[in-house]
Amino acid sequence: MTRWLTILLLGWMTLGALETKASMAIGSQRFNLRWNGVNRGLPLPFASGANPIIPVSPWFPTNSITFTTNRVMLPDTLNVLFLGNNIVKANNMASVLTSMSQVGKLKIRAKTHAPGGYTLFNHSVDIHSVTNISTSFPDFRNITNRIPQHVIVLQEHTRAPVYTPAVTLSSAQRLNVRAQAAKSQVAFLLPHAIGDGFYSTAEMYRQAERSVYGVAAQLNAPVVPAGLAWQLVEARHPDIRLRDRTGFLPSQHGTYLNACMMYCALTWQSPLGLSNGGLFQVREREAKILQRTAWEVFVARRGAIPF
Repeated sequence: MTRWLTILLLGWMTLGALETKASMAIGSQRFNLRWNGVNRGLPLPFASGANPIIPVSPWFPTNSITFTTNRVMLPDTLNVLFLGNNIVKANNMASVLTSMSQVGKLKIRAKTHAPGGYTLFNHSVDIHSVTNISTSFPDFRNITNRIPQHVIVLQEHTRAPVYTPAVTLSSAQRLNVRAQAAKSQVAFLLPHAIGDGFYSTAEMYRQAERSVYGVAAQLNAPVVPAGLAWQLVEARHPDIRLRDRTGFLPSQHGTYLNACMMYCALTWQSPLGLSNGGLFQVREREAKILQRTAWEVFVARRGAIPF
C-alpha cells in the first residue's frame, strides 16, 4: 500500500512540474519571449487559443486603462491623422481604414498627409503637417466645443531611424509638442523594411525597430509594429504578396494588413469580420488571414493607443 502511494505521489509531482513548464512556455509565447525551456525558442508571437477572435458586434469597451489621455472618453468616431510618406499613401490606407471600420465596434475617420519620400523631419518643418495637427472638429454634443485629432500617427521613413536616429528623435519631439498643444497624442506606425548594401531586410527591420521603440519610449508613445505582422505573413503565407512590383511599396494586401494593425491599435478590438475596405484584390480568405495575423501581433505586443 505504501509503495503504491509513493508511486502516485511521484506521478502527481511530475505532472505538476510538466504543467508548470507548459504554462511558462505558453506565457512566454503570449508576450513574444523566446522559449524552449531555457529562454530560447520560437521568435514569432502566438495568440492564446487556436482562434483569437473577439466578435465585431455589438461594440463593448474591453480595455482597462489606468492612466488618462487627452482623448475624449468613448467617442462616437475617432479622428486619426497619418503623417508619413508613400507607405501610408499607397492604396489610400486612410480611406481603407475608414471604410472597414464602419461595420465595426468603433468608427474611425482617418486622413493622410504623406508626400512621397517624406521623413519626420520634413513633417516637422512642413506648414501643412502642422496645420493638419491643429485641425479640430465640431462637437455635436456641445456646440461651443471643438474636438481635436484624437491620434497623430507618425510613420518615419524606413531607413531614417537606422542611419539618422538623432534626427528622428528630435523631429518626433517637435511633432509631439505640436500634438500636445493641440490636445492630441502621437503614436508610431513601424512599417516593413527592405534591405540595402549594408543590412539585409530582416536586419534593417530589427535596427529600425530598436530605434523607433527607443524614440517612442522617450515620448511615452505607443508603437504599432506593422512590420512584424508583415514578417509573419511573408513567412507563413508566401502566396500573399504584400509588396508591389517594386518590392517595397505595399500592394493592396500590404495596405490592408497595415489597416488591420491600425484598427487593432485604435480600437483594442479584433478586425476579424470587417470588410476589405474597398480593396477588391483582397479576397475573403486572404482577408481573414491578414485579420488574424494583425490580432495575433496585437495580443503579443500590445502596441495599442490608450483611450
